[in-house]
Amino acid sequence: MEHVTGFHRKSLTRLLNEPHLDRQPRTTPRSRTYGLECEQAILTMWESLDDICAERLTPALPRMAYH
Repeated sequence: MEHVTGFHRKSLTRLLNEPHLDRQPRTTPRSRTYGLECEQAILTMWESLDDICAERLTPALPRMAYH
């Protein structure tokens, strides 16, 4: 099973002992990592680069921030 699924042995044991395999929702919501100002700046840069994907946006952000 480890080889086929790529899961660790302990993860497989835990999953097989569960009554169901559905994911449980978070009990507490995550807090914001960045503030609203940072989010707006990234959104502006993303729009100026014609809505590029995250893989291309991430390396472009430092260059855009200095201009």
